[in-house]
Amino acid sequence: MADDQCNYASLELELRPVWILDVIDKTGKYQYSKRRSWVDKEFYYMQYHTTWDPRGNVYRTWEDSRAFRPTEGDAQWRFTIVNNHVSKRTSGFFAEASWEDREDRISEEMFDVDQLRDYE
Repeated sequence: MADDQCNYASLELELRPVWILDVIDKTGKYQYSKRRSWVDKEFYYMQYHTTWDPRGNVYRTWEDSRAFRPTEGDAQWRFTIVNNHVSKRTSGFFAEASWEDREDRISEEMFDVDQLRDYE
């Protein structure tokens, strides 16, 4: 971010192969008339979303980035920026990945289907 915390000083991008997934509300009962998500074909990670209000106007865009350790299959938040196109406001948060002691806090048991199903 720039010194004023309102602009980018620089931005690093990588072109990735993605699927574009459109979800369209056919009932008129959902808060968005449409939602479009870009899904990374390699990591199955949904990094960017656009939503439209019930009148069909762009309402919100959501973009986030994560720190990845592909060799471990591990990821953590880096930043999220949410633009509200109606109120003309932007919200965001920034985080620094901490990989220290991560192996001690996350176990294979957390990903066991039986553990997830029986959790109370």
